[in-house]
Amino acid sequence: MVKTVIGRKGLNKFFDISYEFISAEGRYKDDKLSHYESNIKNMILAGAKKAIVEGHKVEIIKSLKANGENTQISYNPDLDTFIIASKNVGLLARDEKDLDLYPPKAIRYNFSYLMAKCWFTLISELKKKDLEALKKDMAHRTFVGEYIGNIQCQHLVKYPRETIIFYAIVDNNSPKMCNLPEESYKIFKKYGFDVVNVE
Repeated sequence: MVKTVIGRKGLNKFFDISYEFISAEGRYKDDKLSHYESNIKNMILAGAKKAIVEGHKVEIIKSLKANGENTQISYNPDLDTFIIASKNVGLLARDEKDLDLYPPKAIRYNFSYLMAKCWFTLISELKKKDLEALKKDMAHRTFVGEYIGNIQCQHLVKYPRETIIFYAIVDNNSPKMCNLPEESYKIFKKYGFDVVNVE
């Protein structure tokens, strides 16, 4: 019998909200927007607008944008392995030694490999029981963050150290986009992981 599982699941692409989309003057002037701007506005606000029209309350959470490389890390209990991915390329590894199975000059795995090294450094500081608890918390979920601090992947912001800053947890088998930030942050803090600041 063959068992199929979802290894990881990312987030929908999201965009910075433009003041023109929400200002009193610009709120209802979609005809003044370019096709591209109109599409972005719809991607950002359509769900909230639909919820408000249906009588629901909408909570806005403002988050700082980390300026790194998108990182997605899952744990598959059936294989007892982590799936570390970026740029639509993922690698599977139980521990840092498994990274030796990936050819060092294979450019395809370059970003995933760097992020995996960083991930295994982060979790190497956990006690055995905490690592087992982390695996349970990660089972069939994807932790989403930004890999920062590597000079080879530096963007506009220079960070003082190499790490992963997390901001979301996605249930791999759920139609929901992601878990509520307060739920995700509680799990990240439990293991001492860095998180993106939110208000």
